[in-house]
Amino acid sequence: MDLKDLGEFGLINRLTRGAITRAEPGQVGIGDDCAVFHLGDRGNALVTTDMLVEEIHFDRSQISPRQLGHKAISVNLSDIAACGGIPREAFVSAAIAHDESVDFLDELFAGLREQAHDFEVNILGGDTTGSPGPLVLNITVVGRPPARGAVLRSGAVEGDLIMLTGSVGDAAAGLEIIRYHLESAAEYSSLVSAHHDPRPHVDEGRVIGEAGVATAMIDLSDGLAADLGHLCCASGVGAKIYWDKIPRSSRFRNFVSTFSVDERRLALAGGEDYVLLLTIAGADRSKLAELLLTTCNIQLSEIGVITSGPTIELVFPDGTTHHLAADGWDHFRL
Repeated sequence: MDLKDLGEFGLINRLTRGAITRAEPGQVGIGDDCAVFHLGDRGNALVTTDMLVEEIHFDRSQISPRQLGHKAISVNLSDIAACGGIPREAFVSAAIAHDESVDFLDELFAGLREQAHDFEVNILGGDTTGSPGPLVLNITVVGRPPARGAVLRSGAVEGDLIMLTGSVGDAAAGLEIIRYHLESAAEYSSLVSAHHDPRPHVDEGRVIGEAGVATAMIDLSDGLAADLGHLCCASGVGAKIYWDKIPRSSRFRNFVSTFSVDERRLALAGGEDYVLLLTIAGADRSKLAELLLTTCNIQLSEIGVITSGPTIELVFPDGTTHHLAADGWDHFRL
């Protein structure tokens, strides 16, 4: 069997069998946005780690080192947000070529510090090592879960509403511009920025966690279809979502119309939007929508409903339906 046949998540499942040797109350291991572990009398902690590899996750000719620093830590902050937690401490490791520019590294780490500072996160340590290249960054962030406990992917039940804290597709459109329509980058700068410098929905996640009404939550890193699939799989449910209810920005709509780009592909499978997808009981919808509007000034969007499963259906305005495969980014199925 080749790795490309197994896929990223198949590999993870294969390598992590029997990883838990000391089960503890409240412990959550591999398979959610964060791990949850017990700190004795101090309660539980959240921890997440992510790696960015040059030429896989970023092209340094198209992103500034400061933006790269922002993005490198933002993907971890988003995981903490997806569990309703508050990010607290970070650890940064880097594999760096011997001929790397010190000016580039100064700007990169300035970006890391800026983003950490904006979210009141301390960078407490890490590791550096030489490398023949390319540049590799690995960041771990530790956070505090909400008092009611971390919001996991596994709590959705039939009848729950499916909600989003922001629009989808902007980051994928930004990547499309960088790859194929670079001459239009200035015109669509907000889309390029969404890819290079995404905003993690930390405040929104904290408010949702403290409200205690979300039954499940995940951040959109792999794409709406894939991440909804992850949530449904963890919860043992299915879903029905409505194409005309999925929020897409006006700039995104303008771009896909102008360049005749596949709108559904970018919106459903593009990834790296880092907005939050959550499920709630219908009775809690108005309460949470009002809370997020007043505290975070964001409009919560209802895009569908959880079903008994196991399929995910996409419903179009004319009433036709399409079985939605959990397509998204997989590092080993290229």
